Amino acid sequence: MMDYRKGGKEQIWIAGGIGVTPFLSWIRDMPQDLAHSIDFFYTVRTKDEALFLSEIREAAQRHRHFRVYVIYSAERGRLTVEDIARTVPGNIAGKHIYMCGPSAMLASFRNGFRRIGVPAHAIHYEEFSFR
Repeated sequence: MMDYRKGGKEQIWIAGGIGVTPFLSWIRDMPQDLAHSIDFFYTVRTKDEALFLSEIREAAQRHRHFRVYVIYSAERGRLTVEDIARTVPGNIAGKHIYMCGPSAMLASFRNGFRRIGVPAHAIHYEEFSFR
């Protein structure tokens, strides 16, 4: 089971579609004095598929170290590791990565993050798909 509280101080969260679910519980339980710096990428096909977006954005307003990026793949294409590296400040290889979404998305990100030097122990993920 993933638990961001056990990870490094600098984190990247990636949710694909309904894979936002575990992140919602974390967001709802965030302490006011958040001890982590988190860049949260939430990717969905269209705006209609972006669930709980107002709640997620409200959390970003309350926590200055919680930054939210919403990506609509139908408009701009799929999110990539390169997109994230261009967006997030600092050395990506020193951050902990948390991901939840479809298995193909997770495999692509896992391989991409390893390729740019993120150690395997810093990549945490859960598959989330309907069967």
